[in-house]
Amino acid sequence: MIYVYPIIHSLDVDTLEYAERVAIHVSDSGTITQVEYLDAGSEVEVGREGEEVVYANDDEFLVPGLVDTHAHAPQFTNIGYGFNLELLDWLNEVTFPTEASYRDAAIAEADFKRVVDATLSVGTTTCSYYSSLHLDATKILARVCHSRGQRALVGKVNMDSNSPDYYRDASAEESLQQTIEYVEYVRNTLQSTLVHPVITPRFAICCSSELLHKLGQYIQQQDVHVQTHLSENKGEIDFTMSLYPDDASYTHIYANRGILTSKSILAHCCHLSKQEVELVRQFNSGISHCPTSNFNLRSGITDVNELLSNGLHKIGLGSDCSGGYEVGILQSLRTASTASKALSIMHSTPSYLSLDRLFYLATLGGARVLSLDNTIGNFRVGKQFDALVINPYTAANKTLFQSVKPVNAQREHKTHKLQRDFERWLFAGTSANIQKVFVDGKQVV
Repeated sequence: MIYVYPIIHSLDVDTLEYAERVAIHVSDSGTITQVEYLDAGSEVEVGREGEEVVYANDDEFLVPGLVDTHAHAPQFTNIGYGFNLELLDWLNEVTFPTEASYRDAAIAEADFKRVVDATLSVGTTTCSYYSSLHLDATKILARVCHSRGQRALVGKVNMDSNSPDYYRDASAEESLQQTIEYVEYVRNTLQSTLVHPVITPRFAICCSSELLHKLGQYIQQQDVHVQTHLSENKGEIDFTMSLYPDDASYTHIYANRGILTSKSILAHCCHLSKQEVELVRQFNSGISHCPTSNFNLRSGITDVNELLSNGLHKIGLGSDCSGGYEVGILQSLRTASTASKALSIMHSTPSYLSLDRLFYLATLGGARVLSLDNTIGNFRVGKQFDALVINPYTAANKTLFQSVKPVNAQREHKTHKLQRDFERWLFAGTSANIQKVFVDGKQVV
């Protein structure tokens, strides 16, 4: 298959490429085999093997699929609820009771299908999911991602302390054994090219030191992904350090127990000290920036622009539903922009997240956080074709339209129009503007 479209994709932190006419050749396995930059009006030379050629309709362009580095599948039924609470109260009063219901496999089966369909519909081609602590529910979520065609990291939550009696693992050993069973299920039974297991200690408060040690040893042995929360809320940090008084910082708790690796996904990181930032850099771990959730739960603001400027490039965006109130990454991108500008105003600095950096976070940066940047993140040869077809001017989105007398557009260079259309979609677009969603070269929406 050959797709002839305008494209926008991220080449690096500060480099977005806009190309007016590109032919992307995609193999039957979904791999990008060739990228041709075409002159206006030139015809594509149909492949020697007779590949089908698909041309863009008016106003359409291609972008890479969006990457959500942090979402809680069992919390989607709570989206938009409980935002009068801060983190720890929100967990106990809203979140844990809801997650506990996923002990019922029938609930998990029905709800997780809706979750995956919803995230795909808003352009999330790759998502790192927390399931509940239930083994069966986590297997179900992994199967649903595979069957629906979404690229995903899926993990069984580990938590054996400082949580309600009705919602915790019976012991550190049982939590580890169920995790091992789950990883072996994904690797040996599901055998999906799209779904990867990820070890998921919820956060240090809910994990005993014994559990963190056991999980850390397993992570080191198996070279498996790991995701957790870090330095989200000041009350959380104070409570955490009271439980681990012998560790130098919250980040050291994880580092000292084998949880920090080059495949670690650290959500939030609102209040890291300089020493902790250097520790994250030392282990080449990734940060999931969840600005919408951080505002809603009054947790803090991560200065992502400063981190990027200081060379910490393994950063992506997380919806953190249901701490975040909207499915997908566009809202996270918009809130990241607002947060960055708020910091610029507060600190009287001229620097804030540029459009290039924002889209990097939503795509290639997220791929790097999930250690999948050799597979996805942009339209480079050898990567998989995870892509969105965007039309910013669909009738279904009445907030975005072009003038009936586009005088300026007539004088405007095509590249400038593409840039303008792209920016308008990023900041005012909806799912109505997503015409098609591809994962691994297959259309899934």
